[in-house]
Amino acid sequence: MPREVKKMIDFFLTVLVISAGCSFLICMAVLLDKIFCKKYSRHWNYIVWFLIAIRLLLPLNVQLVKLPFVENKERAAVVVTNQNINETDKNKQTILSKNNQEEAKSVQSDHTDFLLTEKETDSSTQIKESGNHHMPWVSFESIIKGASLIWMIGVFLVMLYHIMAYMSFQKKISKWCHSVRNSEIHNVLQELCTEMDIKEEIRLVTCPLIHSPMLTGFRNPVIVLPTKEFTLEQYSFILKHELVHYKNHDLYYKLLLLCATGFHWFNPLVHYMARTAYSDIELYCDEKVVKERNLQYREEYSLTLLQIMSGTYGDNILLTTGFSEKKKQVKKRVYQIMNIKPTKRGTSIIIGVICVIFLISNITGSFLPSKVSKAETIGVEVEEVGIEESITETEKNESQDLLEKASHILVVGLDGTNDDTNVRADSILIVSINPVSKKVVLTSFLRDMYLSVPEIGENKLSAVYSLGGIQLVEDTIETNFQFSIDHTISVNMKAFETIIDAIGGVELELSEKEAEYLNQTNYISKKECRNVLKGRQRLNGSQALGYVRVRQVSDENGENGEFGRTARLRKLLSAIMKEYKKQDIMKIGSLFLTIQSEVTTDLSYTELLTYLRTVCNDTVTASTASIPVIETYTLETQQGMSVLVPDLDKNIKAFEKFTG
Repeated sequence: MPREVKKMIDFFLTVLVISAGCSFLICMAVLLDKIFCKKYSRHWNYIVWFLIAIRLLLPLNVQLVKLPFVENKERAAVVVTNQNINETDKNKQTILSKNNQEEAKSVQSDHTDFLLTEKETDSSTQIKESGNHHMPWVSFESIIKGASLIWMIGVFLVMLYHIMAYMSFQKKISKWCHSVRNSEIHNVLQELCTEMDIKEEIRLVTCPLIHSPMLTGFRNPVIVLPTKEFTLEQYSFILKHELVHYKNHDLYYKLLLLCATGFHWFNPLVHYMARTAYSDIELYCDEKVVKERNLQYREEYSLTLLQIMSGTYGDNILLTTGFSEKKKQVKKRVYQIMNIKPTKRGTSIIIGVICVIFLISNITGSFLPSKVSKAETIGVEVEEVGIEESITETEKNESQDLLEKASHILVVGLDGTNDDTNVRADSILIVSINPVSKKVVLTSFLRDMYLSVPEIGENKLSAVYSLGGIQLVEDTIETNFQFSIDHTISVNMKAFETIIDAIGGVELELSEKEAEYLNQTNYISKKECRNVLKGRQRLNGSQALGYVRVRQVSDENGENGEFGRTARLRKLLSAIMKEYKKQDIMKIGSLFLTIQSEVTTDLSYTELLTYLRTVCNDTVTASTASIPVIETYTLETQQGMSVLVPDLDKNIKAFEKFTG
């Protein structure tokens, strides 16, 4: 399955699980409201709906605490795809070797958690579902894929509808509205703004198209009044109501609710929550308007509310605020306004609901698609399932085959995590593997090259990753140097420490100046390891990573700066390849699983093993090169930067010669 499709399906399943969990929260909040509506302020409802809406829009696994009574099947047993196998299947294979086929079938019927690998050819073997119904995985996958596509289309259409409706409403308002010219009304507005400590300028207009006062506009807030005449006292009520909405940022609150209903358009409980939340926003606003006011003030405010609502129809516009409300809610609002008894804010209820949200998130998090390696290798947790248990016999057999065609793999080393923003590429290499000529060539593409970046313009190669990720790096190299890249890998440079330490270090030769420089600087991150010597020696991961970072000291060929640093990196990679040839391929593959969080690649685990076996074959020779080659570039200053401007034709021919 393509990575993009798999990500879409995983995201859709995550939305479904979170929607189900939040449905329980919505039902619980509605029940609490029925019980405590007369005793507590609308404050707790206002906060709870906000928290649930936030949770609905954060489709992430927030399982902060591992619950002992919830078992994540995806973690306890590894799902078998063409890249992995679960422990159940391994047990099944063991039973097959000890018992007859009939016994194996009875054991298979007891395990419903595993999926068939694509490599199995027995079409009669199927996934056993409850009730002894059989459903091939292909059909289930197609259903989920189709449902996720329908969900995405639904989200787009719902959001588009509301955005277009809001834009149309704003256009009508701007066309028909007129500034309020009554200075007394402006004075009331100014006094209220001073009283409520509102310093922003809020426009006041009238519009014949509306029947209820409302607040609209995110960047430039406007209070829109109907053309109906009111007394100054009533205008005071109306304006204070809208200013409370502004003070509470209720326009953004409604936008949040709109996004939640858009993402979960398929869930009627989410729509019910949004309607209830809209009502509670008005109730909470009413409550703040009449707070600490006497009974007469509340009566006058209620009468103003009734007068406005008796003439409203069709004014329920999303992303605006106002008095408009369905008539069946009038009684509830009037009761809330006239309830002069002090009510509790419901802080304890809010804290309790937050705890329940975290509990539900933990439980639902156990059913969410776990975040597997970006490398899309074996989706297991190393601590819970042995890595060796996750490698199928099929994969072992497949990995025996060497590569059949020449391939170019783009490897980008990052001096930071893969998720960091604005991270730049620390190194850029092309690993070219030619099974015909039995050659592996490591070619550094110098970061200071000034190249044409697709859809952006000219820039340094070092800046391309931060502009568009590894895909843009791939497009840039392919566009300028006229060859196709088959696979990509981006890896945190710190992962090299783990790789090198796992194979017992690498042998490298250091000059006296290199050793002295490394011992006196912080390039070797671990202070206790700053004890390297002149000559050939075995370096651990921290020492080797420090070695490839050196720029200021010339290497054995007299190169320094970017040329010297990339030459050291190629030298280190060649040394790692030599060490790999001494290791078992399956153990090397297992090693990559331990650093999967530091790696992003489009290689499957089986493909990775195939490449490793090809590279580590005794008949394959390795060499290194760099682009641009000597005397095929000019030093220039572009956009205030010192850059290398390569002769592309000469370097294209040179690369073809290296890798041919």
